[in-house]
Amino acid sequence: MNPSEQKTIRVAPATAVIFSILFLPFLFAGVVTLFKSADQRLTGLFLCALYPIAIYWICSPTVVLNHEALTYRALFTRHSINLSTVARATVTARPAPTLELYTANSSSQRPLIFIIKPFSKSGVACIMQHIRTFSPDARFDTISDDLLRADFASVTRETLSTRNLVRIAMTVGGAAVASAIFRAVTH
Repeated sequence: MNPSEQKTIRVAPATAVIFSILFLPFLFAGVVTLFKSADQRLTGLFLCALYPIAIYWICSPTVVLNHEALTYRALFTRHSINLSTVARATVTARPAPTLELYTANSSSQRPLIFIIKPFSKSGVACIMQHIRTFSPDARFDTISDDLLRADFASVTRETLSTRNLVRIAMTVGGAAVASAIFRAVTH
């Protein structure tokens, strides 16, 4: 990579399509509420507005790669790490596959952590290869090493592990309970 060159990795188009479909009930409920009940128009407008905001939020992450740094940008955040300081790269499933980049002085600096699931497989492999190229001394865990070679079997196994599935079930269950409590309090 040329020193003045940079590469931007964007969210995979499949991610945008999947979440557009998943969030359709909010749009549908908003439209129905708008036309069904005159006193609920504000709720309908809120639900209709929530749809494009949610899609934009899901699709906003980008990773910018250059010869000096890796920068992760999301809707409201921007984090960067100097590639010459990366000492360790790990991938965990909490519950989504997440890349963690640690510096040599990780006790004084928080690691750069971001979810890699929204990005395409080729985009994730490009990120990992870029880290290896510009951080040759960095230690890669087994999953990171597999992603470096565009092998996604180990990250899929980790994501579908019993421990991670229990974590997902607890999160969904907690959200359902919180939603029921919110609904009971507001009605």
